[in-house]
Amino acid sequence: MKSLFLILFFSTKLFAQDSLGFKTISLDIGVNYYEIQSSIDTTNTLSWSPITVIQPKRLKDSNVYAVPISTPNIYYRIAAVMTNGYIYYTSAIQYLSTLAVGITKVRLQSFANYITLYFTSQNESNINYYEIDRSIDGGNTLSDVLHISPKGNSDYVETINRPTKQVSSCGIKLFGWCLWKNLKTVIDSSEEILYIYLISQDGSRTLLKAISE
Repeated sequence: MKSLFLILFFSTKLFAQDSLGFKTISLDIGVNYYEIQSSIDTTNTLSWSPITVIQPKRLKDSNVYAVPISTPNIYYRIAAVMTNGYIYYTSAIQYLSTLAVGITKVRLQSFANYITLYFTSQNESNINYYEIDRSIDGGNTLSDVLHISPKGNSDYVETINRPTKQVSSCGIKLFGWCLWKNLKTVIDSSEEILYIYLISQDGSRTLLKAISE
């Protein structure tokens, strides 16, 4: 595989979204066209797929090219197809989105036995899963109640069952004394606070939102 000297970079400044850019020497001598390629597995030479073709500008000074991209966690490279039939390739670089992951439209809908959580994700990349923690004592103690796998920028609707607790009642009472106690499991209707965490591929943990009933 022949190599190609190009400056390859990601940017958020050229478009309203992330972009893949590269810079070449002046005049793009001998280049027929450039092809942007992507792959999820750089060890497999057959996995590279063309995305778009760019015609050389052939300016006197250095030429800069850029195209918008939106699919994270894949690899990109540039192929320069020469007029003599040779093809030169850049090294592969991985796109992990330079935009921060965020969530919007977060709300809860309360029911007797469960809570429904709604949110919309933005700029999803490098995510292992979302973790939902719950507190029923005003945030003093938290419990991990749900893990949500990422599915790309989209709307999420998740049902979380309310916790249960045991209460006792007197089955047999004699002269004011309880001779037989019954234990019963009931729904704990305490007001809940939900904490939405982002767990990255490297295990780091980021609090995205806390919301209470």
